[in-house]
Amino acid sequence: MALDDARKREIIQRNVTSDLQYTWDDSEVSLDLQYRFAQHDKPLRVFIAIAENTADIRTALRTDFQVDPNAGADQRAETAKVASAWTAGKQLYEKETELHAESKVMGLPRNLQHSERLAMLKAVETSVGVLAEHDAPSSEYLAVKVEECENGEILASSLDEVTSKAHKNTSSLQTSLETAGHVRVVKNKTKGSRPSNTEEYRQSLKLEAFTWLCMASKFKSKHWLSDLKMEHFQKFIDYILGDRVNSIKVAIKPSWALVLQYEHRLRREAFKLVNMGESTLGEALIKVTKDPDLKEAYFMTPLALTASEPPTKFQKTSQKGNYDWSPRPKGKGKGKFQQNKGYGKGFKSSGPKGKHGDLNLVSQTPDGRDICFAFNSQGCNGKCGRVHATNDTVTGKQVGTDPEKIQRWHRGQKVSLEWAGKTRELVDGFGLCSPTLWEQTCRGAHLGAEARELCTTIFEMLSSFTEQKFEDPRREAIRLGLGHIAASPFTREELDALRAMGVLSTFKEDGFDSA
Repeated sequence: MALDDARKREIIQRNVTSDLQYTWDDSEVSLDLQYRFAQHDKPLRVFIAIAENTADIRTALRTDFQVDPNAGADQRAETAKVASAWTAGKQLYEKETELHAESKVMGLPRNLQHSERLAMLKAVETSVGVLAEHDAPSSEYLAVKVEECENGEILASSLDEVTSKAHKNTSSLQTSLETAGHVRVVKNKTKGSRPSNTEEYRQSLKLEAFTWLCMASKFKSKHWLSDLKMEHFQKFIDYILGDRVNSIKVAIKPSWALVLQYEHRLRREAFKLVNMGESTLGEALIKVTKDPDLKEAYFMTPLALTASEPPTKFQKTSQKGNYDWSPRPKGKGKGKFQQNKGYGKGFKSSGPKGKHGDLNLVSQTPDGRDICFAFNSQGCNGKCGRVHATNDTVTGKQVGTDPEKIQRWHRGQKVSLEWAGKTRELVDGFGLCSPTLWEQTCRGAHLGAEARELCTTIFEMLSSFTEQKFEDPRREAIRLGLGHIAASPFTREELDALRAMGVLSTFKEDGFDSA
């Protein structure tokens, strides 16, 4: 039974690669002849390999498809169209191959052809259904994974690198100098955002799963991709978000940052097993979730360390040992021994005096261990055997934003510089409260656990924000320190987005607005 034109177009659309379809349509090859070619020549590289030159194309048309250029003007025109399509397709394929080889030799990001991406997505959609925009991997991320598979070494990408078609495409330009002296300009994609909750994580891993299913459809000869299914990633997701990790029933709920760190470590170990040839990717994803050593080292131990918090308040003592300060009642004797002079009737105490008079200074921890006073002044080499802690660290008292009090957050004195016989403290351009005014090993030495976690969280969020804003954040910091930035480089919209993340909420309440 003869097929109608709609059915022929459907078969061509389903079986022939998009670049070959474009070549045929651009040369105006008839639909009937396209359909007949589609029975045998589906990718472009096969179509251009059926002949060495246009003379061979004419011979193939006359022998295999009964299109004789000597039979009339119509068949001669059809022969010319096919020969034109063959020539254009050959040039296109050779150029693509050349660009691919150049990018591989020069270490540039692989340029994934549109036809390659469509072929992989169509293969995945055949088994899982039509993919929405947020489920379809971006061309840039697919290109990265294709290059890894071609090199034979796959890597576990960070979740902020897993992007889809729905992500905003913000490109940056990178220039490189070729051996022939030509300057090549390529685009580099910026990172996305890390998942902030379980649903965003589930979506990111779902996108990662579709990416590797695309790789399985393209590299059918890779044995470690042969048995990969969506169920392998679904079991991995259920393990991370289930009662074994994220919803574990313990006294201290694991932080989301710890969960993501442990999840990334598992994927790294799974890919390591694949690279070593010990497991397929599907088997490795299941195997790492059952490894008790990985869970102990990268999840349970960090969780236990975060659960141990410092005491809220130290016990006040008068000397070594657990003895309370208590007023000594005035006796009836008349001796001259005055070791405890001042105790008894009329004794008054308003707390310790001096530089740290606003704090309750103590000498021992509640369990009787001595506190090292040298650690809080000139520093200690760690061999004293005493506890290295400060009063405001364990009592949770706020020292405010006064530079003299802020100095107690760090150990030792500020960095000093000597120039032309004069010595002065370092000025880094970030104010008197900048932690870079101290040596790196002394910064934040007296901060408590909660303060350290807060600083780390804010630092990570601000680092991600500045990396997306500036191509070279260090260069901008130097320009700021030299006074070359006269106005805020951030727009009001960017600051509002940062406030929405919770970074600038405190400054906003105080009326700070650098825009």
